[in-house]
Amino acid sequence: MGKGRETLMTKPTKLPPKIFPVCIRFQRKSLQDIRLAAARDGEIVTVWIREAVLSRLAMLDANLPCPTLRFETAHGVGEPASVRFKVPEYRRVRRAATADGQHLGSWIRAVAVARATEHKGSETRPAEAS
Repeated sequence: MGKGRETLMTKPTKLPPKIFPVCIRFQRKSLQDIRLAAARDGEIVTVWIREAVLSRLAMLDANLPCPTLRFETAHGVGEPASVRFKVPEYRRVRRAATADGQHLGSWIRAVAVARATEHKGSETRPAEAS
């Protein structure tokens, strides 16, 4: 009886977070391009951004050539998007951003914009005749 009473009185241990949300601000035009690309792929915008980042990480891990990133800022007035990463993914993203000499949010923004631009470019190319 005394033992049960002690367990009720003790504080529960605080577990570390399992998911890291990262809030990124995008320029309106960039976010519109991302929304359009996500809609074409049938994804939610934040999931599409996360998948774009994980795809870039997979390319980096496999030593495949990756498109050059253009780092821009939303100048503090852009529209926010919150992307959630699992702990191991967050660490990989942070390492990749640091390797490029960028902050985490800037790197994620550049990856998402590059992927949306690539997606936009592939749709406007004329179909090749066979």
